Amino acid sequence: MELNLGSIITNPKIRKVIYGVYVVAGLILGGIQAWYGVIGENPVWLAQYLAVYGYLGIPVGGLAIANANTTQVQAFELPAPDADLD
Repeated sequence: MELNLGSIITNPKIRKVIYGVYVVAGLILGGIQAWYGVIGENPVWLAQYLAVYGYLGIPVGGLAIANANTTQVQAFELPAPDADLD
C-alpha cells in the first residue's frame, strides 16, 4: 500500500495561502521582536507567540514536503575537467 501524502491539501492555491500567511506572520513577529530587542525587554506574550509560530512550522513544512514534486528532478553531469588548465 502506497501512502499518497500529496493528497493532504490538493488545491495549490490554498497551499499558497497557507504558506503566505505563515511567512507574513513570521515577518510580523520578527519585526515585533526586533522592536522590543532595541528596547531591551521582550514581553511574555511575544515569547508565547513565537513558540506557537515555531511549532506551526512542523505542519506547514510537512505540507510543503508532502506536496513537493520530485518527479521532475533531473540529474546532470558535471563537465570533465579541462586538461589544458594545468
